[in-house]
Amino acid sequence: MKASNKILGGLAALLAAGSVHAVPVQWSVNGHWYEFVSTPATVLAARTAATSSSWMGESGYLATILSAEEQAFIEDVVGDSTLHAWFGASDAAEEGVWTWLDGPEAGEALTYTYWAPGEPNNCCGGENYAVINWNTSGQWNDWGPPAFSDTAVGYVVEYEGKVSKVPAPAPIALLGLGLIGLGYSRKR
Repeated sequence: MKASNKILGGLAALLAAGSVHAVPVQWSVNGHWYEFVSTPATVLAARTAATSSSWMGESGYLATILSAEEQAFIEDVVGDSTLHAWFGASDAAEEGVWTWLDGPEAGEALTYTYWAPGEPNNCCGGENYAVINWNTSGQWNDWGPPAFSDTAVGYVVEYEGKVSKVPAPAPIALLGLGLIGLGYSRKR
């Protein structure tokens, strides 16, 4: 009988492992969903991947950060303050004029910023895109093309929250397995 408990435990562990950072997380303040993709990508590849992705019928885009509260939430989504991650700010269209690339704010000027000291500085022949967690503090830096075209880091995808709040399937499955296990152990 202990073998069946091990099987149930193993199934629960597999389901839990598959759900860690596998689905976006919803921010209750704006209802949007956020996903950190840790697979390194250049900013152009990250933007393509983000705008090609979808979650529960919503199209994705590199995240827009509109407030200190949203900044803090995204820092939590990324999790590790030493990981740089692309988000959707750029001055590629006009040097020094930072706007949002995609999403509902596409083309709008940034109204909130969290630049690291001395940033943005357009270093080394040009940096036209933004990353979070510069100096491991969540602060922003301009980086990427044209000077650093091959720079590859993770990125944050945002999805609008027009959909209803539906729980992720893995927690439901874990609850079901737990109840089965509890019922099984009481029969013994």
